[in-house]
Amino acid sequence: MDIVSINSIDDSIKEQLVNLLIDGVESKAAIGFVYPLSREKAIEFWDKVNQELKVGTKILLVSKIEGSIVGTIQCSWTNTYSNAKHRCEIQKLIVHTTHRKKGIAKLLLKEIEKYSLSIGKELLILDTRSGDPVTYNLYKSIGYIEVGSIPYFASESNVGEYSGTTIFYKLIGNMSTKN
Repeated sequence: MDIVSINSIDDSIKEQLVNLLIDGVESKAAIGFVYPLSREKAIEFWDKVNQELKVGTKILLVSKIEGSIVGTIQCSWTNTYSNAKHRCEIQKLIVHTTHRKKGIAKLLLKEIEKYSLSIGKELLILDTRSGDPVTYNLYKSIGYIEVGSIPYFASESNVGEYSGTTIFYKLIGNMSTKN
């Protein structure tokens, strides 16, 4: 398995990312989309990510097995506020359903931490669906600290079902020794 940074999403990569995103949504992963997700919406999402990559406000890592993308994670930040240059948000940790429970998510998280630190991001923030024991245990197991939860944060369907979100953070680099 290889984990590589993607600087630009070409058509061959986009097709794999679209399929991965749709697989994640179909398996009810808490990744910001309501089921069902159309191909067009998935393409639109990855086109937006590609623009953020070009602007330089996002890192995209993918996990590949035998040339196929089986996982992805993103790190996003803003350059708008001068008091926020040290932090970023971890987003869209997705592992294909056929490759879950193999440690790929943990490897992607550890690798995104290295990339984040290399660009001066020492405070990592993320959120996940409240009550999801898989993601909760994953983040806790590698040192993320739970901040709290917000109820009714995300729509789970088109029929008025909602879930809360739990917010986590992790200090890395020099900041990890200051806490």
